[in-house]
Amino acid sequence: MKRTAVLWLFFLLSARVLSGPAAIPDSVRLALDKAPTDSLRIGILLNYSLAEASARPSAADYIVQISVEELQKRKLEKFLPSFYQSLAAYFEKAGDYFRAIDLLGQADEAAMKLNDLPARSSILNKTGNMYLFLGDFTKALENHFKSLTIKEDLKDEKGIAASLSNIGNIYFRLDSFVQAHNYYMRSLQLE
Repeated sequence: MKRTAVLWLFFLLSARVLSGPAAIPDSVRLALDKAPTDSLRIGILLNYSLAEASARPSAADYIVQISVEELQKRKLEKFLPSFYQSLAAYFEKAGDYFRAIDLLGQADEAAMKLNDLPARSSILNKTGNMYLFLGDFTKALENHFKSLTIKEDLKDEKGIAASLSNIGNIYFRLDSFVQAHNYYMRSLQLE
């Protein structure tokens, strides 16, 4: 009987470990409740998400989902773009570029809902750089041109110059030297 109970307990604990957490643990919720600022709450949730995602890579998408739900429940949607970007940076460093790109897409959607144009421009720039690293020049250009358009709308001359230079770099990699030169020159005229 005792042996059966031990085996049953082992089975239940194994199932819990393999399936991942069903929700944010009470200890994390308590820390969130006691945190004096929203920035600390975001840090707690981000650290929890990163720790869980690194411990259980197969459950990473679920961890992100329940963390985002917690942010929304606590009315902290304004932090979603930076939350997603931080997670994307982690996955990029871990070599999971496609998950990082997906998270940057979610960051862009969140920034779009908030009408946060500077955040969108930054996110699109990072996404373009990630596609450039992966060798997908078409998507890299697409994202950098979107970023450039936003920077032009914001009249961000320094940002425009950086975007023009990034676009020039992509054309250079494509051996389109005349186009690369044109974008480099436009960039230099603004600096």
